[in-house]
Amino acid sequence: QQPASIVDGRMKFDMNLVGLNVGFYNNYIGIDRSAFKREKDANGKTVMRAFDDTLFADKYLSEKINGKNKSIYLTNRIAGPSFMFAINRKNAIAISSNLRTYVNIDGLSPDLAKLAYEEFKYPTLWVTNLKNKNLSIQEMSWAEYGLTYAHVFKDDNEHYFKAGATVKLLQGIQSA
Repeated sequence: QQPASIVDGRMKFDMNLVGLNVGFYNNYIGIDRSAFKREKDANGKTVMRAFDDTLFADKYLSEKINGKNKSIYLTNRIAGPSFMFAINRKNAIAISSNLRTYVNIDGLSPDLAKLAYEEFKYPTLWVTNLKNKNLSIQEMSWAEYGLTYAHVFKDDNEHYFKAGATVKLLQGIQSA
């Protein structure tokens, strides 16, 4: 994240083959904190039993019903092969690759949110005109390739100064 952090470290070489980061945020469905409670099973292994419960949605999920429009935000980052090489104690370079996606949905009416949450098995809203005057959906995906260089300019134990910079090539990905 911080280009200067690659220089003056303990590693001469660092490699990442693949990584994944997913984030999901919304203002409609919440998960009860008790779903994340850890306990020991019969073998002494730490488990979260809530996620194995067939009644997970009924016991641990709650809907925020307040008559206001709902929003969904999803972010995904797949880190591809990346490498860092320490040339010497004062110089280092790195090469990185990532695939990123952002999806943002705003203005989702409470009725449409309920219908989607119930997997369209909600007869109360069947054969009903749903209006989403301000519905907005945006999606953006791209690949990025980065080249980083960092250098230590001053290191006299009392004063320390290093800097780094990353240049990136961005390539848009067409959505279907």
